[in-house]
Amino acid sequence: MWKGKRRMVYQKTKKASPLKTQAGAETVREPMETKITVFMLMSTSSKKTGSVRDELCKIPEVTERYVLFGDYDIIVKIKTEDIGAMKIVMDKITSIDGVISTKSLQITPM
Repeated sequence: MWKGKRRMVYQKTKKASPLKTQAGAETVREPMETKITVFMLMSTSSKKTGSVRDELCKIPEVTERYVLFGDYDIIVKIKTEDIGAMKIVMDKITSIDGVISTKSLQITPM
C-alpha cells in the first residue's frame, strides 16, 4: 500500500535525449507533477446546503464545487500534495455544520 511518498508519473515529450520506439519516433520521458485528487459526494441538511457551500469556498484545496440533484447534494473536487494533507482537508469538510454524510472517490490519471 502506498504510504504518502510522492510517486512520479512520466509524460512523453519530443526533446532532450531520445528513446527509439517501434515506429521510430523519438520520445523522452520527463517527470510530471502529480497531486492526490479526490471527488467527495456529500449529503447535507436541506436548510444548510447554502452555508455548507459557503464554507467549502473557504478551503483552498477544494478546486471545484457543484450542487447535485439526487441522492447527494454537493460534489467537490479536492487536490492535495499527499495523503496526509488530504486527510486533513477531508476532516475539515466532514466537520462542517450541516454535512450529514460523505463518500470519497480517489481518482488516478489513465
